[in-house]
Amino acid sequence: MPRFYFVLLLMLGISGPVFSQGEGPVLRRTVPRDLLHHGCRHAHAPMSDLAAMRAASSANIDMTGSLARSDSFDVLHYGLELDVTTAGIQQVSGAATVTFETLEAGANQLWFDLVGSLEVSAVELDGVAWGYAQEGDTISIAAPDGGWPADGPHEVQVVYAGQPGKDPYWGGMYLTTNYIYSLGIGLTSIPPNHGKAWYPCFDTFRERAGYTYGVTSAGGKALHGQGNLVATDSLGGDTIRRVFDMAQPIPTYLSTIAVSDYVDFDTLHTGVYGEIPIRLTARPGNLQSMRNRFVDLPVCIDALEDWWGPHAWERVGYVITTDGAMEHPTNIAYPLSMLEQSNFQNEGLYGHELGHHWWGNMLSPLVHNHMWIKEGFAEYSSHLFEELLSGRADFVEMVKDNQLFVLEQAHIDDEGFWPLSPIPDAQIYGRHSYNKGASVVHNLRNYLGDDLFRSGGQAVLATHYGGAMDDVMLEAAWEEATGVDLTPWFDAHIRQPGFSTWVLDSSSTMGLGAPTGHLTTLHLQQKLRACTGYHENEPLDVTVWDADGNREVAQIVVGGQYATADVITSISPVMVALNAEGRLNQGRMDLDYWISETSSLQNLPWVDMRIGCDAIADGDSALVRVEHHWAGPDGASGATPAAKAPYVDQLSSTHFWSIDGIWPDEGMLLDARFTYRGGDEDELDFDLYGDTEAQAFLAWRASPADVWVEYPDYEIQMGSAFNGSGVFKVSRLRRGQYAFANGDVSVGVEGAFAEAFSGVGMVYPNPARDEVRIVPPAQGARLQVWDAAGRQTMRLTASDSSERMLNVAGWERGVYVMVWTGSDGLVLGQDRLVLE
Repeated sequence: MPRFYFVLLLMLGISGPVFSQGEGPVLRRTVPRDLLHHGCRHAHAPMSDLAAMRAASSANIDMTGSLARSDSFDVLHYGLELDVTTAGIQQVSGAATVTFETLEAGANQLWFDLVGSLEVSAVELDGVAWGYAQEGDTISIAAPDGGWPADGPHEVQVVYAGQPGKDPYWGGMYLTTNYIYSLGIGLTSIPPNHGKAWYPCFDTFRERAGYTYGVTSAGGKALHGQGNLVATDSLGGDTIRRVFDMAQPIPTYLSTIAVSDYVDFDTLHTGVYGEIPIRLTARPGNLQSMRNRFVDLPVCIDALEDWWGPHAWERVGYVITTDGAMEHPTNIAYPLSMLEQSNFQNEGLYGHELGHHWWGNMLSPLVHNHMWIKEGFAEYSSHLFEELLSGRADFVEMVKDNQLFVLEQAHIDDEGFWPLSPIPDAQIYGRHSYNKGASVVHNLRNYLGDDLFRSGGQAVLATHYGGAMDDVMLEAAWEEATGVDLTPWFDAHIRQPGFSTWVLDSSSTMGLGAPTGHLTTLHLQQKLRACTGYHENEPLDVTVWDADGNREVAQIVVGGQYATADVITSISPVMVALNAEGRLNQGRMDLDYWISETSSLQNLPWVDMRIGCDAIADGDSALVRVEHHWAGPDGASGATPAAKAPYVDQLSSTHFWSIDGIWPDEGMLLDARFTYRGGDEDELDFDLYGDTEAQAFLAWRASPADVWVEYPDYEIQMGSAFNGSGVFKVSRLRRGQYAFANGDVSVGVEGAFAEAFSGVGMVYPNPARDEVRIVPPAQGARLQVWDAAGRQTMRLTASDSSERMLNVAGWERGVYVMVWTGSDGLVLGQDRLVLE
């Protein structure tokens, strides 16, 4: 077992007693944001449907040939003329003048992408008619004899007309009654770049060029475009031509037009680097609503400039479209439907899109299989916006919401666990690229620390502005910017699927005397979910609490399956926890829950359980810490071996809970509920209870050194033994590890029905309607309830003979047999219960 002596960086010290909290517990501060997005970030089809569309269109396209064009030719500028006056019949006409230089003498493969039903009618090279061939989605330009000389610039003009291209689900050119616009990505197309939907181009993430847009329109509609308005021409009647110039080079997928009866709202924001123009563009009836939704946009700009550096584009601009959103610089497409949503929901969307002005627009992925580079950083940008707007606590909740969504949903929606780079074609715009991408960027921040994460990100963007990278290139850029070896981070979080979670197996503390403090030795285990490589050089927060509720935080760096580490604190720990500060997303969720008064069952966020307080002494308080690990516990199939009672046949291989806390042994009673779900193959407990729950029970061990046994104080409420779902109702919560299990814990029950009713224990009233009181025999350990058909409907265990209430309002009316067994499994006796 390797030993790591990484100590002493005290990240936080909170002095004074924390137990004397007067108010009731606050489980969470905010309402979770809707995370069902993709798009660039906004669409509403099931992810599996979109993945199927992409998979059907192609299987991991080789982009080598498309990228190689940029080795031979450098496109400098696109001059685009487009007539949309016939958009009502889904037709446009246009001419694209492409200015380029030849980089490689003798090159002869000059071709452009163009999709849809756009037919080319003429091509000119430097003003002279020139040969071409249009085949499928490409236009090949005839090479001069001997190939293209290494010179330039040259101009190729392509004249075309017809119906523009549109992705079957989302993206491309939209020709609607009130809006004419383009979205530069096709969600179900491979490759997804969709500049080619409306003009011939090198449609890759790598190639960048400047743009001039000249759009002819009528009917009160006008181009509101990227860059600056340079000309407006009246062409007679209500037909006009507007020209916008976008000097800053951008990839083709970021080019766009938007045509409607728009009006602009312009203002200036003074940021840390100077004034930034802001433009909001909408139809007249929507502009005020848009302004209301974007009221905190200046805060978003400040947050992202603080983390990523100066905003690099002429303005921050958003334009309303019918679909969206899409991060076109200076003219971000934004969906009309979002104006009906709350400001909170809008903040997540426009924050994500503005994040692209750095990640994606300044620095792009080399090919679509590294989509997390733009989508993960952009999604995390919306979290950084929340951190500045609402504070650290709300930010941590947002990070946790996102991580829980990743754990619950990403592998289902994306049909598997995938590495982020390279991710298969079918999953490029799935939950992994967006949500898991944001999750691991948060982890990069923890690996580096805030200062280095900030300076490193700014250096990467500034040094590689206008570039396109894969994971290897990005790793080298971050290492150059920070001086930190980031191979362990990229190998763990980017190049392999799944998750890791760290579990504290044990700890021991010894006093070192004043002024040194206390030395705590930690024995840790790393567990994996759907990945094969253990994380290395992983920074973990270690939070310790003393008996008065004071706490300190240190950070250690560990790796491998097992690790040992030491921390020194000024306080004497009575409880130790890993990652309690929310700085690292893992295959687990956790919550610290403060209790100072009795309460009914409370739904605990993120950790999938409920806790109530039945008794607590006046003036007393307690801290309960819950960790829900999304990996198999020790003793599960494929996990670290562990001692189990003979009747434990199977422990969950997918998840377990660790419960710890600081609460008095006397005078406090906590109850809890653990819900199992296994009716569907995508649910966590399908492996245990997908077929039957007949042998389901709640397993527990007080510590990793103890044996897994059936929990001593609980009942199981199945409803049906064959639907895969039910609840373990814990009447007295203890510290320790909890896991769902299967096993024969009913030894000796068979044949009990043949015996006479013995009346051992008490059940009253009997007959009953809604509830009954049960009193176990003095030596009773377990109660099992069977209906008239011989099906087990409930089971509970009791460590003492205290009376308890049983709610039977939802049970079918009829006769039930209640069988009492001892801890040795022998039948002690039976009672009959009649429900009327």
